[in-house]
Amino acid sequence: MLKLARRLPLLLVAVMAVLPVLALAPAQEARADIGFPQAAAIARTLSPGRQLVGMRHRNTNSGPQYNTGFIDAQCQLLYGVDLNGNTGALIGMAAEVLIYPENLAMQDVWERIPLVNVSFEQAFSLLRKKTGRADSQIDRIDLASELFMIFYAVQYTDGTRYTVDAITGEVLPALDLATPANAVTPATYWARIQHAFQLSGADSTWYPVMGVTGTTATGIPVGITLLNPATGRLKQVDMLGTQSQVVDFMPIGHLLQITTPMRGVVANLAVTASQFLARIQHDFPGGRMSVMGLQVQTANTGQIVTWNATILTAAGQQVLFAINAMTPNGAGSGNSPTPDRMGDYNCDGHVGGDDLAQLLMRFNTRQCDLDLNGDDWIRGEDLGLLLSNWG
Repeated sequence: MLKLARRLPLLLVAVMAVLPVLALAPAQEARADIGFPQAAAIARTLSPGRQLVGMRHRNTNSGPQYNTGFIDAQCQLLYGVDLNGNTGALIGMAAEVLIYPENLAMQDVWERIPLVNVSFEQAFSLLRKKTGRADSQIDRIDLASELFMIFYAVQYTDGTRYTVDAITGEVLPALDLATPANAVTPATYWARIQHAFQLSGADSTWYPVMGVTGTTATGIPVGITLLNPATGRLKQVDMLGTQSQVVDFMPIGHLLQITTPMRGVVANLAVTASQFLARIQHDFPGGRMSVMGLQVQTANTGQIVTWNATILTAAGQQVLFAINAMTPNGAGSGNSPTPDRMGDYNCDGHVGGDDLAQLLMRFNTRQCDLDLNGDDWIRGEDLGLLLSNWG
């Protein structure tokens, strides 16, 4: 039986992918099976009294399957119900223990269930209207709670990701993209990092290594992750106005693989988090940002340590910015690659007539490689972004 895969807290998943993919392959062809809404209805009858929190479609040697996950008030177990994708027949059921900190992530979901106004079925309908995509192109959808929000995290088969606010029904790009609704200034980011230290009681033995922002009706929440290199422990601090939440835990799985190499470098960085934020403020005056994080990669020449951020410039450009964290800030012309200009399809460093012609030839179509605003369509908003970067 194929169980629903465990989920790390979305904050941590988002900041691990510091350089999100902005242009993706076209969506796959639609499947012919019972579909997500019917699978949700069937699975609920087989797991009564529990909250549906996740659905995934998988193609196996035996045919398509829907793997669904449920929790109850104790949030100690994830109950899996697997269905035949063609007939809806039950394939199997099992329960998987939710270990720390995954159980806390599910408790956050459970506590915010009374706020939910949008069901899984309604989320599918909202996504169809917003993106023009069929439900059959969805790979997985999870009910998640991060940064004081409760929402559906959606991933399509081509890797495109959206969130659907479970309270308002608003469909938004994934959290790791910088938009007017979720980006803050570098100065605000640094203030939130300092506040995270105060709230968590962290001293100088802890280092900020990840951060992400969100979108709520009452403001922009910011989540900061602090690392203690001596112990390997993490503190995840979520902040929104006077609200705050601190979780201290030992990372597991993929997150452990991401943070382990950080332990050997954070105390010796040539560029600190505050210096990186100052660099963004200097290089992108008037710009704002969402995701930031430290990234350690191993290459043939040794370790490559970079600070990365997703930036929304004052001109409305989406920029993926990175600098070498082991070289003094500003040294070396190669440390800060010139960001691509939004709308520069032919990569000549300018946005001009050739780029405009490409957009107009595919206007009002779904064309991921030309999409600028993240909705998978080539429409007026994309034209506006291109023209704002003209020259």
